[in-house]
Amino acid sequence: MLRIKKVLNSSVVLATDEHSQEFILLGKGIGYGKKAGTVIGDSDFNQVFVTSPNPSVEQLLTTVASTSPQLIELTQTIVNRAAEQLQTKLSDSLYVALLDHLKLRWNVMPKESKLPIEFIGKLKRITAMNLRLAMLQ
Repeated sequence: MLRIKKVLNSSVVLATDEHSQEFILLGKGIGYGKKAGTVIGDSDFNQVFVTSPNPSVEQLLTTVASTSPQLIELTQTIVNRAAEQLQTKLSDSLYVALLDHLKLRWNVMPKESKLPIEFIGKLKRITAMNLRLAMLQ
């Protein structure tokens, strides 16, 4: 049984189990209207990161806490589709790197603009190139 320790945003929570092990749980609306102590069901999340004294996990916590739920969901979709197409499990570090990249690109776009076609095309090229490079390592 997992309980919310901290709501990071509407799509991400920090949770603990009965052994005080911490987990980062991602799921659409998982944190919306929730408070610390709320029990989380298995169907409430679709991605889990186990916390550890690991720079990748610390970077994920920092990045996720200040990222919009829409970008988190976009990142999940991209990584999940890539894993399906490549028929392999992808490293959690890819998730962190892609989320960080999307957040950086999103923040430099003018706030009043919609997602430009050039951004979508560039994102597809960069993502495909990064996935090919990641597979070589």
